[in-house]
Amino acid sequence: MSPGGAGRSGRERVPEAAEMQEKVKCEVLVAGGGPAGIAAAIAAARSGARVVLIERYGFLGGMATAAMVGTICGLYVRNDGGKAVYAVGGFPRQWAERLSAASFSKTIALGNGQYVLPFDPWSFRRLADDGVQQTNGLKVALHATLTHVRMTAHNGVEAEALVWDRPVTFDAAAIVDCTGEAVAVRLAGGALHEESAGQTPATVFVIEGASPEFGRRGARLAALRHIQRACEKGILSPDCSQVSFLPSPSGGGKVIVKMGVSWLEGSDWTRMACLEMKARKQIEEMCGFLKDNVAAFKNSHLSNAASQIGIRTGGRARGKVTLTESDVMECRKWPDAVARGAWPIEEWGDALHPQMTRLPEGEWYDIPAGCLTLENSDNVFVAGRCISATEKALASARVIATAMGTGWAAGKLASFRALGRDRSAAIEEIQDDMRHKTAENP
Repeated sequence: MSPGGAGRSGRERVPEAAEMQEKVKCEVLVAGGGPAGIAAAIAAARSGARVVLIERYGFLGGMATAAMVGTICGLYVRNDGGKAVYAVGGFPRQWAERLSAASFSKTIALGNGQYVLPFDPWSFRRLADDGVQQTNGLKVALHATLTHVRMTAHNGVEAEALVWDRPVTFDAAAIVDCTGEAVAVRLAGGALHEESAGQTPATVFVIEGASPEFGRRGARLAALRHIQRACEKGILSPDCSQVSFLPSPSGGGKVIVKMGVSWLEGSDWTRMACLEMKARKQIEEMCGFLKDNVAAFKNSHLSNAASQIGIRTGGRARGKVTLTESDVMECRKWPDAVARGAWPIEEWGDALHPQMTRLPEGEWYDIPAGCLTLENSDNVFVAGRCISATEKALASARVIATAMGTGWAAGKLASFRALGRDRSAAIEEIQDDMRHKTAENP
């Protein structure tokens, strides 16, 4: 009997790669499942499109979960009166309110009239799971890596991805790039703004077992001074000086630590691997130092670390309109506004604290629809950190609340484009969402 079975030649025909590749049709493909991608996918599906959301990790949330960002910035206008006042409505505000309830967290004041909402990254993951699973017309592919994007002859988009262990081709009428690095735009040959060295990344980790007394502001400041002196004396590496202790929704002996990790020279394909390894070495160094030198950490241990180092800047598409620093600081309003930004221009360099250029009290700026549409394409949209903006402008617009706003707008614009509906009608609906506290439950 031959290896191929009775009556067979023993030489079976191996299927061609094209025959093995599964093909999926949809109206809108959303690449990247971070805050912008979640909002884009839900918005597109609620507008009647068949939507596929692909994400490279095994969970949704992007920087909010993989990098354990821990706070939602951009929800509120600057207010020196001691009260948090929302800058955003619609989906971003709805999401924040549900996340606050799930995380048992409340808005906190940072000073200078700025407010943020702490959250638990696990709660963000679960809220994302529920949000996409409860949305009709939306399918999700996790562990999906985008490999090719091309425009088709019938004015559509064909994208290929490796979804876990199999290649899949997605045939869509429109695509929304929410990758944070403009991966889809880059693969499609779209125009990008030139990148610089970018802002200093950060790594986030969690220490358990610290003394409850470390919750006091004085104890945290004393520890920071101790760390700075150790860096100055060469006991700790210089990067360890860029450290801060973040608010923890659960409190107790849990301490969330954020630490800067300076960029490495060069830009070859090993750069991110080297950066991640450097970050893990710094985490061990810092945990050891705190345990041996700060009384509150005597019985502490490292319990968790972010899956990914937090990258603040990446690829930015070149859109029909480019948001500028003056647009942000002058709080410019646009007739085709589709999202709002209210966070300061936040620039992280080598200093201990970022440079914060704040907006006037009670103000916000608009992000126009042209910042979410490529300059030479009507069916490729961008959101989150991929929007068309200068580096200074993106230093404000990259935060979670604003990213969710641009994601919601890009998803709706993409679905209207895919379904042959009027663009101006999409903008009207988006603006109506922005004005309402509760457009729909996420």
